[in-house]
Amino acid sequence: MDRQPILADNPVEQGRGFMPAVSVNPGRVLFTAGLTGRNPDGALVAGGMAAQTRRAFERLQAVLSHAGAGFSDVIKQLVYVTDLEAYNTSGRAARTVFFGEARPASTGLVVRRLADPAMLIEVELVVDLGGSPQGAKPLLEKYNAENHGGDFYQGVIVNSGRLIYIAGQVANNPDGSVAGVGDWRRQAEKVYENIGHVLRAAGATPAQAVKRPPGC
Repeated sequence: MDRQPILADNPVEQGRGFMPAVSVNPGRVLFTAGLTGRNPDGALVAGGMAAQTRRAFERLQAVLSHAGAGFSDVIKQLVYVTDLEAYNTSGRAARTVFFGEARPASTGLVVRRLADPAMLIEVELVVDLGGSPQGAKPLLEKYNAENHGGDFYQGVIVNSGRLIYIAGQVANNPDGSVAGVGDWRRQAEKVYENIGHVLRAAGATPAQAVKRPPGC
């Protein structure tokens, strides 16, 4: 894998478990869903931030293993937490068990709450699988590492082709006015209508999407 950590002149991040940037030239890229500290039965693990962090990374490990990857192949991680103090106190140590000396680029966000008010952490990864597509692999490979019952895939592998990065879409009409003022449902419909316009202009469809923001 052609991987190069990018450090600033005073790399404070080096001692905190991540890099400010990682440069890669990937042949295959895995995008994981945002995973949380749920057990197979859907219940959150007991034990607070440390336990939920450990369980989230155990689930991500299963997704990586399905694709023949490990945490040393992670390019980028995005971590959402509801309690930064708890994460700094116990979550980081739980995370280190999985990453060891690997240092991906990382973004951390403190949010008011996640999908379930009892959730304390959600993590998603971007992973360089390395090499070129083998044989007649499809452009997209979508899979689940566990039977989670949700309407999403836990892993999506992009084997080749082009990626389209779409700017954040809002509920604007063509004239710039806001659709459905005060109506959440109508605004959500308008956002997805606008996304559809962009996809069609690029010759793509929603079925070809490889990543969407958590909660969407």
